[in-house]
Amino acid sequence: MGLEQQIQDGIKAAMIAKDKVKLEALRAVKSEILLAKTAAGGAAKELADSDVVKLIQKLVKQHYESADLYKQNNRQDLADNELAEAKHMIVRCKKRLCLHSVLMNIFHYSPGN
Repeated sequence: MGLEQQIQDGIKAAMIAKDKVKLEALRAVKSEILLAKTAAGGAAKELADSDVVKLIQKLVKQHYESADLYKQNNRQDLADNELAEAKHMIVRCKKRLCLHSVLMNIFHYSPGN
């Protein structure tokens, strides 16, 4: 089963479990996948798992950057939501990446910051 199908199954499971944070995170990933598929001249193409992982990396980076901005502006509640969504995105690609490499090597983010 491909990563894209796992994300779709995760969306269904989050709906059944009524897990709003997980559902929003996975819907964001699904949205990026659909945008990437239709970006090349409007023709839908299949994405390889490596391309899906790159999209997830991009989204996780955006969520961590947003969380940093929220923290700087004393909005810890919004920062916590962004970090929770990023966590659910990381879980989706954990077989291909470890959390440490995502946070340290790719995004130059230290959890203590």
